[in-house]
Amino acid sequence: MAYSRKQAQINNDTTHFMVVPRLDICAHPTIQILDLIFDKEQWRVINFYHDVLDNTCLQKILEIDIDAVVPTLIIGDFNTHSREWSPMDIPQSCWAGQLEEWAARNLLMLANNPGEITRRGADHEQDSVIDLAWYNEAAIQAATFTGLSVDWEGSLGSDHAMLHIMGQTCKESRNQNLETNLVFLIDPERSKEWICTFKLKSSAHCFQTNPTAEEIEEAAEAYMMDIH
Repeated sequence: MAYSRKQAQINNDTTHFMVVPRLDICAHPTIQILDLIFDKEQWRVINFYHDVLDNTCLQKILEIDIDAVVPTLIIGDFNTHSREWSPMDIPQSCWAGQLEEWAARNLLMLANNPGEITRRGADHEQDSVIDLAWYNEAAIQAATFTGLSVDWEGSLGSDHAMLHIMGQTCKESRNQNLETNLVFLIDPERSKEWICTFKLKSSAHCFQTNPTAEEIEEAAEAYMMDIH
């Protein structure tokens, strides 16, 4: 299983934070959800292990709606082969499409480099890419998580590589000018209402394996209309 870890340098600017387990969001034994509470911001880390012998694992992760306004990292052993991230010669898992649709619906971006091995196969098994990390849109906009690296030396002999990701809190000097950098402003008191309404009214777009430019443009146009 891939683990996530936060490490702060010990100096006068040490960042203090509190970790809060979120069993209210999901209480499945293969899913760990933690909120990292800082002075002026909050992160969420979802650690997932997909036990392919337990059908409830995939079902539970697919039921989670990722909070659109909390910077979120989803990381773990997904035990899934997909054309999106696996080497070309590995057959796709039959449930890969469900996982890809869930990621698209929640506006998640895969941090892995496609084809970069994260698990070494033993004997007759092929090397594969099954340890994955995803960022949600809020994390991307704030550049909260960056620099995914695959560390085989740090894996201490495991057949799964250790995944490293850097987390950066927002600084006062990094605050964006709302008048010049944000197109859509959300009233914080109505954010939950806005998110719920957007999800209900959004159009679902199922792409082909190799979507055409026209399909992508149509989906982008529909997405902007949904926002308006």
